Amino acid sequence: MLRKFFLKTPLAWLQVRRERTRLLVAVAGIAFADILIFFQLGLMESAYVSATGMHYRLRGDLFLISAISDNVNTIRPFPRARLFQAVGTDEIASVNALYTGIGQWRNPNKRTFWQVQVYGFNPSNPTMDIPDAKVELSKLKMLNYALFDRAARPDLGDVAAELQQSNPLTVQLNNAAIRVIGVFTMGASFSADGNLIVSDSTFLRLFPDRRPDEIDIGLIMLKPPCFPSACRLAVPFSSLL
Repeated sequence: MLRKFFLKTPLAWLQVRRERTRLLVAVAGIAFADILIFFQLGLMESAYVSATGMHYRLRGDLFLISAISDNVNTIRPFPRARLFQAVGTDEIASVNALYTGIGQWRNPNKRTFWQVQVYGFNPSNPTMDIPDAKVELSKLKMLNYALFDRAARPDLGDVAAELQQSNPLTVQLNNAAIRVIGVFTMGASFSADGNLIVSDSTFLRLFPDRRPDEIDIGLIMLKPPCFPSACRLAVPFSSLL
């Protein structure tokens, strides 16, 4: 049977060989379409990673945000008291708060201004899991100290290299002087050219219009083995805000 198969006339192959120029044009067209598909997939993946880089670093099982917030880049603050309402539920182990805002970063060399996303929290109880920043977090307890995103766009300046020569590095953010004492890795996003981590006290100094009792994200840790999909919480969190 196999011998009969090879004895058959390879009609398809003969048709392909007959017009070699047309074959090359067809292969080139298909290859170009495949390149475009992979290019678009790469753009989609990079956009997704940059848009969700912060989300995967948050330390919590449930999160509270204002109901009028469109996304984390245009988030609206809400009273901290709303977060403390959750503590009355038996399944809640602890709660934490995160401040976030867009600041104007001044390039220390070119004196140009760029937007950075600023995250503020208590260094003794971090709200974000950033392995390469754990060693430096305790230093943020001092006022006006900050950690800089080494994956920020080059327009912000080569802060990592300058830190090797001068540590701490004095820079300007929101027309206020701060000291960068270390770096971490997160990456730029569509709304900001880089990221900055500060303490909650430093954040409120950099954003004087913000009230201490108004937070941006509430983080809730559940008691094990309770998880959002397995527990029925007594407090309807969606109705808190």
